[in-house]
Parts: sequence; C-alpha cells; structure tokens
Amino acid sequence: MAEMKEFVSAFKEGAKSDDEGLVSSKIYELLKKLVDGKELSAEEKDYVFHGLVNARKSYGNGTAATAYGVKLDFSKWLKRYLVKYYGENHFEIYFSFDESQIKRNQFTRAGIVEIIQA
Repeated sequence: MAEMKEFVSAFKEGAKSDDEGLVSSKIYELLKKLVDGKELSAEEKDYVFHGLVNARKSYGNGTAATAYGVKLDFSKWLKRYLVKYYGENHFEIYFSFDESQIKRNQFTRAGIVEIIQA
C-alpha cells in the first residue's frame, strides 16, 4: 500500500508535511482515506474537486490541492476531462473523479458543460 509521503510535498519555504494543522485538515484526511484504499462519498469528492479548482488557479495543473504551504497530489485517482462550454468557443481541461463533480460544481456563464473524457 502507498504511503502518504508519496502524495504530499511542501512548496513554500518552511512548510512541513507533518504540520499539525495540515494533518487535521479535511483535505488531508480525504487524501489519507484514498491512500488507505477507502472510497469517498459524493460530498467528499465535491470537496476535493473545489480544492483542486482553487489550487489550479495559482499552483498547477489541477491534480493537487494545497493547504498550509503543502501540495496534496490526488492525480492517482483522477481522470482528465475536456470541458466545452455551450454558447462559447471555450474549452478547459479539468481533473475529477468522474463527470458528476464537474456537472455539479462547475458554474459557468452558460451554466451547462459538455464533458468528453480525454
């Protein structure tokens, strides 16, 4: 079985992957649950998806969430999707556990997305 250290890395100076605040954070607990081979509920997947989207804006490609200066890599459990927004000639790549997180959580001006697994 994999170990947490394979999926956790500091990206800010002085950040520690064993910080008490990080270890007790919800996003860390959800990553640990996956590493331990457990399933996430739909609500937990949505929580992770929001963390991935927020971190993507500043820190990467959308496969990792951030907390306490540490990157939490969920890429092992994610699929890549090409999302086309209706009424616009605009495409984006999102990483998610499945299509449902994107459909439920990706609010756009048009409000509708078409998802094609890449």
